[in-house]
Amino acid sequence: MLSYHPTADTHCILVTRITSRTNNRIKQVLLLRSHKGRRETGLFIAEGAREIDRAVAAGLVLRQFYSCPSSPGSQIVKTARSASTSTPPQFFEVTEPVMEKIAYRKKPQGGLAVFEQPHWSLDQFAQKNHPDLWLVFVGATKPGNVGAMARTLQAAGATGLLLADTIVDALNPNAIRASTGAVFTLPIIAAASKTLIAFLRNRAVAVVAADPNASARYTAVDLTEPTALVIGGENKGLSPAWRQAARTSLVAIPMAPAGIDSLNAAATAAILVYEAVRQRSLTNPLPTGMLNT
Repeated sequence: MLSYHPTADTHCILVTRITSRTNNRIKQVLLLRSHKGRRETGLFIAEGAREIDRAVAAGLVLRQFYSCPSSPGSQIVKTARSASTSTPPQFFEVTEPVMEKIAYRKKPQGGLAVFEQPHWSLDQFAQKNHPDLWLVFVGATKPGNVGAMARTLQAAGATGLLLADTIVDALNPNAIRASTGAVFTLPIIAAASKTLIAFLRNRAVAVVAADPNASARYTAVDLTEPTALVIGGENKGLSPAWRQAARTSLVAIPMAPAGIDSLNAAATAAILVYEAVRQRSLTNPLPTGMLNT
């Protein structure tokens, strides 16, 4: 069934109503809940008003918007006005059972949207921008950690996030939520370790890797030069390739003997990244309020 919902000013939005949980359109949306589906289609799902608004603000292309009668009606109009694309997005009104079928969260406020993925590549960084500050996360398995790291890097003004040999992607709904939308604008590139190590070497970026058994403290290493901070997976730690790339630049974060052997990967990343920010701010003061982000 089709209906027309007028905006507050000059035009109407065509809205298609979907009531069946087995509708082909719904099946296509469900594919985007998987890493494979996102990789093959180049699309992803954003849920809730905050994530959708931030994706639109980042300039990402809105393809589809889904809302149910309990969602604020003005959200459709607001999103339609903000999404300036050459191809107008499609709008769908769905029943609550359908929304529950396609959403990660229970009744996401503001609806659910399908966007084209942002595209970043190593080739985009052919021009050197010293001093680089990258975070490398090796063997990521938890999208929440990826999202939390992206949020920290965005706040710190880092160059970007490199995901080495990962089985998750930064546009997993849990990663998007943990990042509060940082994954929409932060450069995030997934590739094999060999490729990323060669990229950093060609850019003359020093590799500093976190290792709980390292003898050097993280505060004792110079992080003011172009640097890539490397965090291993929480289960397997650093791979031999990254240990070799870091060579003597293995650092540890001191911990009290309280029965734990390591920090959460996202917490480790935050400590290391802000140590780099602290060191760099000694010679290049941060803008007022940056550390309060």
